[in-house]
Amino acid sequence: LQDFDIVEVYGIGRFTDEFPVTISGEVRNPGTEKYQEGMTLRDLIVRAGGLRPTADLTVEISRLAEPSRRSEGRIAEIITARVDSSFIVPGDAIRFYLGDLTPRADGPPNAAAEIALRPYDHVFVRRIPRFEMQRTVSVSGEVQYPGAYSLRRKDERLREVLVDRAGGLIPTGYAGGFRLFRAGSPVNVELLEVLRDSTHRDNVILLPGDSMVVPEYSPVVLVSGAVNSPSTVLFRQGEGLGYYIENAGGYAENADEGRTHVQYANGATRVRHKSFLFFGSSPAPGPGSTVIVPAKPEREGTNTAAILTSITSIVVAGVTLAIVAVNN
Repeated sequence: LQDFDIVEVYGIGRFTDEFPVTISGEVRNPGTEKYQEGMTLRDLIVRAGGLRPTADLTVEISRLAEPSRRSEGRIAEIITARVDSSFIVPGDAIRFYLGDLTPRADGPPNAAAEIALRPYDHVFVRRIPRFEMQRTVSVSGEVQYPGAYSLRRKDERLREVLVDRAGGLIPTGYAGGFRLFRAGSPVNVELLEVLRDSTHRDNVILLPGDSMVVPEYSPVVLVSGAVNSPSTVLFRQGEGLGYYIENAGGYAENADEGRTHVQYANGATRVRHKSFLFFGSSPAPGPGSTVIVPAKPEREGTNTAAILTSITSIVVAGVTLAIVAVNN
């Protein structure tokens, strides 16, 4: 050393790498921890807040392959171990565990004897097989027992819930107006057919969040749109579309008769088809339905001045070209 030299003494920590170990899946606080010498599987699970009530006790550890195996294309080795109830934190949480605590004879070895971790290990705590929380659907309106129903099976169907469990329709219920809503959107279902035949295609499998509504019978038909007197007309069995249009004052002058359509109480819509070679069809309204007569789109008026201006410009341009051609 020489005069004025500076000597700096480094701490050993400057030359020490930090190695991660990761835990994911059914633990309360999944994430990455700093590896420490002697760290065990139990240590990592406890640091992650312990197992959740939905955790499967068969745990998978992914460990970097040995150098000799990497030449074969192996990236990681998988170690599977069965932990016991002592890994559930706190201890009294064992009362609320939702899985099976009984060890399987053909399963992986028990991990009550601590498993030492290595740097870069990734611990994955799986979810209990085939476990899920209750799937709930709602039934409202004119049924014996409206309310929220938990599905017993993944393949439980509409009729089982609506009839067998909700008691079916009461006398004021209108099956023709039944509506099923899925993800906020209506699904057209012919409930009368389902009530007659449980194997009908409309007896659909219910999904979580489905809602079923049975309305009260409404003996009227609403006629709206381009008619002379939009009004509510009493439903009359056997009468066709023309009857309700006439009772609403007939078509207005601007009515687009060919696009007249009927929206039924269950949400289904049918459009009137124009006659072709004297053949056509008109949907027959039912109780609680709405007849909608659209108006013809307004046509833009002819701009005579603009047309004359354009014609004049074309004529002038033609005359100019002719004069130029003659002079040349």
